[in-house]
Amino acid sequence: MIELSAIFSPYRLFILVMMAVLTLPSVGNAQPKGAIEPENITVHVGPHLIRCDAVDVVDAKPLALMLAQGATVSVTWSFSIARQRSYWLNAHVGDVVVTRVVTSDLISRRWHLHDPIAGTDEVTDAVAIAVRFLTHIRNFPLIDRSLLAPGAHYTVTLTLDVNDNKQPPAWWRQWVDFGAQKQTGTFVLPQ
Repeated sequence: MIELSAIFSPYRLFILVMMAVLTLPSVGNAQPKGAIEPENITVHVGPHLIRCDAVDVVDAKPLALMLAQGATVSVTWSFSIARQRSYWLNAHVGDVVVTRVVTSDLISRRWHLHDPIAGTDEVTDAVAIAVRFLTHIRNFPLIDRSLLAPGAHYTVTLTLDVNDNKQPPAWWRQWVDFGAQKQTGTFVLPQ
């Protein structure tokens, strides 16, 4: 008779669990409850810059509720630009990361909007304006056009991570984007 402790030793059980977790195809793209389905972002090719618009990436209702209750909410927008290739992995061109923070002041019923990249440091009385600040990016400059090859196809991938600052981000979040919102957009650089 085979002893079960020999088959299911802690080491083997750990390996089996890790293999099961790493092979699940949908874990990396799971959406939190109430999330909006990913839509394409709009990419604009200008004479000097590539710009993009991303609107309503996450559901605004939970953000409005958190801000109304006094939470400090930060949203990290991570843009990744890659040149598409048919028979090989896409060529990574660059990344742009923007963090926007809204701090609540329940005594004065105001919200402090802070974006160090754009130089935004404002105060608003309306929670709707604070939510729009966190969930909308319009005409955002991504990359200089001179860094891209004419006629090539490019993909812009947006990963959005909402943090209510209750606990620090886990160390494994840099490899697994569980719960992050994703959108993609494509463009062709004219000749």
